Formats: sequence, structure tokens, C-alpha cells
Amino acid sequence: MKNIIRLFLIIFILSSFNVYAEKFSERFPNLIKDGVLIKESDYLAQGLKPYYKDSEIYFFEDTNVFFEMKLLPLDTIMIRDMDNDVANFGYGLLHNYPDQSWQVKCTKDKITDQVTCAIFNNTVNIMHTRNRRMVSSTKNMSNLNFKKEQLLRIDKNKAISVNGIFENEKYNQIVSQMKNGIDVKSRFYDLSGNEYNNEANLQGFKEAYLYMTKLETKLNAH
Repeated sequence: MKNIIRLFLIIFILSSFNVYAEKFSERFPNLIKDGVLIKESDYLAQGLKPYYKDSEIYFFEDTNVFFEMKLLPLDTIMIRDMDNDVANFGYGLLHNYPDQSWQVKCTKDKITDQVTCAIFNNTVNIMHTRNRRMVSSTKNMSNLNFKKEQLLRIDKNKAISVNGIFENEKYNQIVSQMKNGIDVKSRFYDLSGNEYNNEANLQGFKEAYLYMTKLETKLNAH
């Protein structure tokens, strides 16, 4: 019996390794389409540096953009625009990947040097500025009704509510749960009193958050 259990464990480990070892182009050829694979020597010669050392780099002639593509464990994928460092992380098998994936974007003000970073999709918006860490259930914070509660719930945890923006301890609580969660649900009201309910898969969020913090540190150092 022990030998059978050991055999199943070996098969599981090997199968998991094979999925992880598979190339992005083999697993998700539909996401590459007309992209041209660029050799490492060629993209390094152009000063392009991938976030992951073993990523695949593709050039898309129609947009004149280089994209870094990386297959992570459990079919999590990263697609990164190498011109502006905007990256998307998420579960590659979702039919609505563009809406469900977690997009990371950082900017640096040319006059004040203030760095602003955000990680968001259609359900949650997380923003970092010089002195603030904020969470909102909508990207359009100017249309958020502060007189009504907005709520976030990660998995089966107790819903977290606020009138305004989630900050401080509630920010820490939300981010911690999201890093280890499966899905997140949000509810908010706009200025007209309309209610909005959204839900998103959290696969890829942990990797996206790590990418954002590294990019934020890099921009603040230069």
C-alpha cells in the first residue's frame, strides 16, 4: 500500500513539473498569434531585459512592441509590454482573461519624481503613492459614492467594508487575504446610487503584487 501511495506521489510530482516546464508557446499558442519569437542574443543586444530569465520574448509588428511571455505554475501566465513595463498576470485558461487578469502599471512624475503604482482588474483597484496605500472596488474612484459602503470579500472570509477608501489596517488585511485567496467579490455604489457587484479570480495576484513592489522600488531608486 505504501509503495502504491509513493508511486502516485511520484507521478503527481512529475506531471506537475512537466506542466510547469512546458513553454508558453506550447501551452498558449493562441495568445501569440502573429508574434515572432526573438532570440536571447538579439533582445539583449537591444537592451531588453526580461523580468523572468527564462521568459519567451515576442515581437508584434502590427504594434511595434516586444512582449515578454512567461508560463508559471498552474497555468498562471504573465504577459508584459517591455516598452513600458505594464504587465498582466492571471489564469491563462479563463475565457475572459483580459478582464480577470491583474494588470500592473507604474508611472513616475517627470517634475516631482513621485511614483504611482496600481494593480487592478474589473473588480479591485490597489494603488500606491508616496505616502498612501489604498484599495478600492472600482478603478474610477471619482465616481465612488462615499456615503454608501463598499465591500470586499475574499473567499469565505468575513466581508470587509468601508465608507470611502480601504487604507491602513484594512488595506493590509485585504492584500494579505488576496495573496492567499482563490476569488474576490466586490460591491460599490456610484454617485447616482447605482449598485455594482463584481467577482474576480485571484490566480496570479500574488505574482502581480510582487512585480508591482519590485517595479515601485526600482523607480524610486532612480
